Amino acid sequence: MISARPPDYTVAAVLACIFCFTPVGLLAIFNAMQSKTMANIGYIKEAKRHSRLAKRFAITSLAIGILFVCIYIAYIVVVVRYVMVVGSAIDAQQGSIPRSGYSG
Repeated sequence: MISARPPDYTVAAVLACIFCFTPVGLLAIFNAMQSKTMANIGYIKEAKRHSRLAKRFAITSLAIGILFVCIYIAYIVVVVRYVMVVGSAIDAQQGSIPRSGYSG
């Protein structure tokens, strides 16, 4: 009985490696290549196993990349808000300091 060749997820793995979390993306690429190699030499069961791993690693890389982007956006929002609060506090404090008239 001849089984169908499993998908190797090479494109997803490469995109996950480039645009998401590279270390896990590299694992996805490795397993995608192993899936392709195993299918070429006729080891369909091993090809399916590597195909599943490549898909899992690509999805994991995407999830970690999205998580990092969310954390970065939250960090930027917190920093901008902090700068705005501190800046308005400094402006309020400078407004209460009497000026001597000397501007030099």
